[in-house]
Amino acid sequence: MFKTPDLTPAQLVGLVSAAIGTASAFGFTLTATQQHVLIADAGIIGALVLGDAVVRHGRATGNAEKTAAPVAAMDPELQAAIQHLASVVSAKKSSA
Repeated sequence: MFKTPDLTPAQLVGLVSAAIGTASAFGFTLTATQQHVLIADAGIIGALVLGDAVVRHGRATGNAEKTAAPVAAMDPELQAAIQHLASVVSAKKSSA
């Protein structure tokens, strides 16, 4: 399996948002221009987080397909042997 980071981009965005909210609650005032820049930055960061989610989903889907590929490409004789074995096990379980 692939390794995921300890801190995701969404967590970092949440941390920055909380820091800005706390600073404004304690009297840190922003000008109208600064507020517009923060709103624009939030949009850019949101796009980055969405892009990251799309990439992670693609990697997870690709990893699942690679894991499932050898089973789908199995030799027909081996598949038949596995099916026979499964039917024998099933028959023994039902007779027990």
